Amino acid sequence: DMGYRLRHCVWEITLACCFSCKYCGSSADGKKRVNELSTAECTDVAKQLADIGCRRVSMIGGEVFMRDDWDLIISALTSRGVKTCIITNGFLFREEHIKRLKAVGIESVAVSLDGPKEVHDKYRQEGSYDRAVHAIRMLHSGGIPVSVISTLNAENAPLLPELYEMLKNSRIFAWQLQACSPMGNAAEGGVDYRFDPRQVIRFVEARLEDAPFTVGVADNIGY
Repeated sequence: DMGYRLRHCVWEITLACCFSCKYCGSSADGKKRVNELSTAECTDVAKQLADIGCRRVSMIGGEVFMRDDWDLIISALTSRGVKTCIITNGFLFREEHIKRLKAVGIESVAVSLDGPKEVHDKYRQEGSYDRAVHAIRMLHSGGIPVSVISTLNAENAPLLPELYEMLKNSRIFAWQLQACSPMGNAAEGGVDYRFDPRQVIRFVEARLEDAPFTVGVADNIGY
């Protein structure tokens, strides 16, 4: 026993998604798993996570909001003191979700935004950029802390300055940059995931003091 304790986990609660993104790290094709966990099984997992000492969960998919019981699962975590955030593509987000998010005590919501409209929609779905931006605005106006996650590849990494200018007035609290990893759909989708991580790190360093939000890189930058 080396005394390891689970403190933070990423929980993929479904593979169901309204997209099938070319650089998805999951092999998601939009369909849920054949034997996807039921609501009762998920809430039992939530209890087990709390019991073993997990203090924070990042809820992902697929698309979290494809499950109608997402708030019941999150409530099973937050009611036990486990801080929980959601990572979403924002496409299905509606005003009614604000009240449900507040009811379960969500810590924050991160919206995926991968570049200017043409680039974002190219890799995801036409109209997805506008919906993601609208979700960010709804979350902020609804009092839910919102951040942005951008997945970088050869095409959008050089466009970071342009995306930064677009995000400057969005009132997000953080912007995370992560590399497109050659796994899942990205391994077979013909995406050129190569870019110079040194340029990304220099970009972040240049904006650390002046950005109106926290700017950081995920641990896969530079791998």
